[in-house]
Amino acid sequence: MEYKIMSSQRYGFSTVFGVFLSLLIGVNACAQEPTTQAADGETVSYKLLRIKNSQFNFFALKSKDALKSYSKILYYPMSSKGLVLKRSGDNEIDRSWKKATPEDWLNFTSAFDEMVPKFFPENKNFSLTDKAGDGVLSVQVRLAEYTPRVNRKGELGQTTVGHQEVRDYGSVLIIIMLVDSTTNETVGIASDGITLGAGSLLAKNSSVSSQMIGWQRAYEIWLNKLREQLDISHAVTN
Repeated sequence: MEYKIMSSQRYGFSTVFGVFLSLLIGVNACAQEPTTQAADGETVSYKLLRIKNSQFNFFALKSKDALKSYSKILYYPMSSKGLVLKRSGDNEIDRSWKKATPEDWLNFTSAFDEMVPKFFPENKNFSLTDKAGDGVLSVQVRLAEYTPRVNRKGELGQTTVGHQEVRDYGSVLIIIMLVDSTTNETVGIASDGITLGAGSLLAKNSSVSSQMIGWQRAYEIWLNKLREQLDISHAVTN
């Protein structure tokens, strides 16, 4: 199964910054207030420097060496609060996902949480900790947008005739906030989008278990990117 990385043009600065602001003012966000509302090509308005050639579609830090002083991460469970459900172009698919409850989304987010320890073992930088403190970076991950292409429960309605196929399960955007665990200062932000299962014909009524495999594969890609980006940024000397 192939996974197509969505271009940064699809999720431009306005989308990323809009979600970023929602994180700042949300109940679960632990970051200082933004100071401006404008941005140029190289910096985001929250006085963060956009890092070119990063692992993510979009990645910005307070400074190039901002992660140098961190050795552990305090991970917060992935959140779907404020998730934007985009229209698929198929009324039946849209109806099925509109019925999703917070408990339904918990199945998707908890799958990500369960995978995190594998990528941040005790014998490496950025090992997991359950306490804030010096050298501890808080990591907050959020599902920001989802555009479905298959029915949520893998069921076909009475109005569906025949066996319908789609090119992917859907498109997902996540936002990752990096925050100092003691000062609550925002150190960095990342965003990334993936089209799930792109490249192969899939059934519109793909089973729940098949869809979850698609999501888990996307999570693996994102966690690899986070692991690699943290290591790269930690090694920066200037």
